[in-house]
Amino acid sequence: MTKPNSDRPGGWRLGQVAGIPIHVAPSWLFIALILVILYEPVVQSRLPDRPQSQTYVIAAVFVILLFVSVLAHELGHALVAKHFKIPVSSMTLWMLGGFTEMRREPKTPGQEFAISAAGPLISGVLGGLGVVGVVVIPHDAELWREVVAQVAVSNVLITIFNLLPGLPLDGGALVRSGMWKLTGDRHRATIAAGWTGRVVAVGVMAASLAFALWSSESGRGFSATGLIFTALVCFFMWTAATAAIRSATFAQRLPRLAAAALARPAISVTAQVPLSEALRRGAEARASLVVVDALGEPAGLVNESAVRATPEQRRPWVTVADVARTLVPEARISADLVGESLLGALRRAPGQEYLVVRGNDVVGVLHASDISAVLNN
Repeated sequence: MTKPNSDRPGGWRLGQVAGIPIHVAPSWLFIALILVILYEPVVQSRLPDRPQSQTYVIAAVFVILLFVSVLAHELGHALVAKHFKIPVSSMTLWMLGGFTEMRREPKTPGQEFAISAAGPLISGVLGGLGVVGVVVIPHDAELWREVVAQVAVSNVLITIFNLLPGLPLDGGALVRSGMWKLTGDRHRATIAAGWTGRVVAVGVMAASLAFALWSSESGRGFSATGLIFTALVCFFMWTAATAAIRSATFAQRLPRLAAAALARPAISVTAQVPLSEALRRGAEARASLVVVDALGEPAGLVNESAVRATPEQRRPWVTVADVARTLVPEARISADLVGESLLGALRRAPGQEYLVVRGNDVVGVLHASDISAVLNN
């Protein structure tokens, strides 16, 4: 699985491969211990002549090899990303598998397809090699045959699961790359792949519950721990798919953020004007209020929250200065700003109102509430 860079440490650093740092999250150690405990009875049933101390060692070896398999899967993503000159921050193993953090998104559908397919391809090859190993390993080497067989099965399952067609799985990224190629719109493709990810999450959970019910009714029994783990995986899938949908929706709306287009008309008032009179003028002109100094230069902006907090009967006795915010240089923004550049300018000067200018000319007043309306509508 791949994801954009989050600039957060991924846990304990083990070293690096091909210049890419490898991290292990504490949660992976927890799930590794659980896997050893759950897998040991399986080893015991398959190798009944082995002492329990040995079956635990075999279970631990299997978990270590599973660790290596997941790492190889992520390395496939990382090496192909580096081939396309995409910087890779790290590879991290955690309780639900692994992920590769890239510093930027692929530039083309073809790049995304290749990066996403590399991980399952590596897992599939490892699974195939494991099957070959089971065939060629002598029958009297039952210990090694058991370990290799489980690694083969695990890698085949990893391949199949990761190819399920929904984000955040690799199969979802493959779906996104295909829709991106067809539509030419990566954000639209992400939203579609996110919705398929939600469907996959619900489908996997429903199938697991149905299997558990069938196993219980047929007297076969089922693993409550396995069902809980599946529910955790499905919850993660739903959450990640939802985050992808929201992120893509947000990105779709960014081009609609243009300072000049969103700025409300403005009229000038002096600081000594009664608030009621200033509001009357603003209502007549359908404009926001800009406070000017004695030279007619913008010096402040009337704060809408402060106006709403002022009772109407008091407004004739309150001056504009009482509800205005001093105009700091950072609250002056260029009318040419759009999208991410506009949001960056607003983050540098948190507030509710901004003066939009083009050179020395006032274009209007931009309200943070109007930005929120565009992004959330």
